Amino acid sequence: MLVASAFLLGDMVPYKIQSLFYTVSLYVKECLVFILPFVVFSIIFHSTSQLRGSSAIKVTFLLFSMVLLSNTLSVSISHFLSVQVLDILDQEIIHSSTSSAETLLPAYPVFTLPSIMSCAKALALGFVAAIILQRIFGDTVLKVSEKLYSISVFTLEKIFSPVIPVFIVGFTFKIRSDGALDVLANNYAAILYISLPALAYVILLYFIGNGGSFKKTAEALKNMLPAALTGFTTMSSLLTMPITLAAVKKSTSNSNLADIVVPGSVNIHLLGDCFFTVVLLSLMASAFGTMDMMSTSDYLLFLFYVVIMKFAEAAVAGTGLLLMFPVMEKYLHFTPVMLSLSTTVYILLDPIITMLNILGNGAFSILFIKANKLLFGGSTLPKPKSKS
Repeated sequence: MLVASAFLLGDMVPYKIQSLFYTVSLYVKECLVFILPFVVFSIIFHSTSQLRGSSAIKVTFLLFSMVLLSNTLSVSISHFLSVQVLDILDQEIIHSSTSSAETLLPAYPVFTLPSIMSCAKALALGFVAAIILQRIFGDTVLKVSEKLYSISVFTLEKIFSPVIPVFIVGFTFKIRSDGALDVLANNYAAILYISLPALAYVILLYFIGNGGSFKKTAEALKNMLPAALTGFTTMSSLLTMPITLAAVKKSTSNSNLADIVVPGSVNIHLLGDCFFTVVLLSLMASAFGTMDMMSTSDYLLFLFYVVIMKFAEAAVAGTGLLLMFPVMEKYLHFTPVMLSLSTTVYILLDPIITMLNILGNGAFSILFIKANKLLFGGSTLPKPKSKS
């Protein structure tokens, strides 16, 4: 209710109150970003420690193979979608917001906590540490991992979860003040042509992952709604990871693998990015006339780099496109003006892109757990818990 009120009645809330909410959101975000590497490490360390024998290597190989396959499939579908969108929109460029509303700023100075380690490094360290230490110390590692895991769960459930509504409301006010909602309203046709096929594809993945059951598919999507809404407002799959993880656990029967696949894929399985990157950049290349300068090999290499660069993204607004700048210049023949415009549009549309990323991650996690069971059976089930 609080979040819905922020969306619908935000203009009626005094600027100072909005600023206070936004300040609290920034404080929560800074604390969450600071502790996330520890949370990711402890979850991966705990889950990997419970796997038997060579199961950790099997799961890791399957995870990255499926991410590569899924991103490739998303890019391939978005290519065919871009051809249709170009014909329908007739080279129309997405319009920016004309809103003159005052930009929302924090009411008080925002502190910055040091970055001890990136989540990607924490993820890798969790895998490696669990595999190596388990061979050296045996069940002692499992006991330690369970304690670390319990600390992480307590932090997320008792400290972070209660402030989620305020966290979302603050960023909702910020989105409104930046005019992102106006951009969505002004360009509803172009956005619908991209997002509806992407959403239909996501729903199809949920349907397949739930064995063709409409009831289970609807239940899984319902479980993911809080995560999708949080992603829409924060524009970060990484910050939404704890909520996504809780949703996936509700929809699957293997919480141990959920603890691995959700943190393991959050930064690299980006379905929404795949769709919007290919279609938006193709639309812009067509509008500025650089499409005619592209050869077939140029375009194929562009699609190849879209897939590969997903493994280098940070799941933070705009970073994925910034990494693509050299590729866009070389293969799409983008000018500096086109690079700037594409980045602006991409960031303004990031709420929808992130929401699709998160929904896609939920579907991917369900499919991963199904594929793991199909390929490896019970060989990757967790070990019995150690006795204290």
